[in-house]
Parts: sequence; C-alpha cells; structure tokens
Amino acid sequence: MSESYIWHFTKLKPETVYEDWLIDELFSVHCDGFGMEYGWNMLEIQETLKTSTILGLLKSKDSKEKKIHGFGIYSVSDYAHEGGHVLWGNALVLRDGLQKGRLIFGLLELVMSMFPDKPFRWIGARTQNPSIYRRYIKYAETFFPFDEDFSTVRGKELVDFVSINIPQLADSIDNHPIPENGICRGIYGRKFGNYYVNPDDPLIDKYERYLTDHKFDRDAGDGVVVIAERGIGLGYRIKA
Repeated sequence: MSESYIWHFTKLKPETVYEDWLIDELFSVHCDGFGMEYGWNMLEIQETLKTSTILGLLKSKDSKEKKIHGFGIYSVSDYAHEGGHVLWGNALVLRDGLQKGRLIFGLLELVMSMFPDKPFRWIGARTQNPSIYRRYIKYAETFFPFDEDFSTVRGKELVDFVSINIPQLADSIDNHPIPENGICRGIYGRKFGNYYVNPDDPLIDKYERYLTDHKFDRDAGDGVVVIAERGIGLGYRIKA
C-alpha cells in the first residue's frame, strides 16, 4: 500500500450513533469518487452503517485531520454456507485522484483477518464496476454467475442464503429477487462513475461479453451480483 495513507478498520454495532462529520466525509468521498454532485443521502449512509459489520477508513498517515480519502463497508454473514462464511462488499470508494494506485490491494485479506474464527468460503458484491469482479476472480474457484449462473441447484441455494443473510440484499426476497443471470435491473437508478473497461484484458472481455449477451445496461442503473467461491488453500488464479 502507499506510504502516504493507511486503512483504519472498525467493527460496527447497530446501536452506534455516528457523528455528523463522518457522515459528511463519507458523502464527500462518494461524490468525489464517482464524479457526481450527489450520491447517497445521509439516511442511506446511516442505514448502511447500521446494517454492516466493518467500516474501513483511508486516512493520511501524517495528518491529524478528520479528512477521509476512501472507505470500504463490508458485511460478514453470521452463519456459514457449505462450511464457510460470506464476506460481502457493500461499498468501496476512493477519492478520484487515488483510484489508479494500489491502495485497495490486500484489502479483502485484511478484513478477513479480523475474523480468525470464521473461515470465509464466499466473497461477493452487487456492482456495476468491472474492476470489482476483476479483483474477485483472483479468489475464485467458481465465479458466479460467470462460471456457473444461479439457475443450478448450488446457485439457487447460494442466492437464497445471501438474500437472507446479507442485509444489502434483504429486499431481494420479495421486491427485487436476484435472477438466474445475476443482473438486477435498474437497482441503482443510474450509472455510478465512469468505469474503464480494458479491451485487452481477457477476463474483463469475457465478463463484459456475458453481461452484454444478457443486455446489462449500466446507464439504466443495472447491477450484477457476483460471488466468488474460494477453494480450500486457494491462492490467486487467473482463468480466461
């Protein structure tokens, strides 16, 4: 990670009341990182923190100011599925000028290390951003819905589990069920950010072709649910 910045992690509690400066800074980072004049409203930020497990704040090593340069918000399932827990990325945003560095490298490992009693078998998110699923594939023995969609027996069981145990997906049970191809139509209402899609990256090309074939539309606010199944003892792997 950069020598100028450091991540600070906190385990969250539902009853915590957050100071206004923190909510303001999260709002500021969100708008700056996505190049938008508006983003989450304050109530949405409060609710996300209330229902999440971990908050990571990226701060300057040398500064004593409260300024935040990035944040990550994660949920950890209380229960295991097929012998392992789920680490779910609710949000990960860096300020615009920091997005091309290595500040998020190793971040998932740091979060998982905070729960030594919980073996993590699944890492997931709902996203529009190709860099997110490009990162998650490094951990995957099977990468849903690209290697295997949610129409299979295992896929259906996995969707049912995360829909019940991950707060971000709680409305998927009744209002926005996760379809077999993983694409949640219009879930964000608009496109967040200007995502760069590297045409020379075979993995990005593979997954973008899958999304294109299923009429994925970022401009219309579509998001895709991606879940990486980690193999036992698995390190990184690249599978085109």
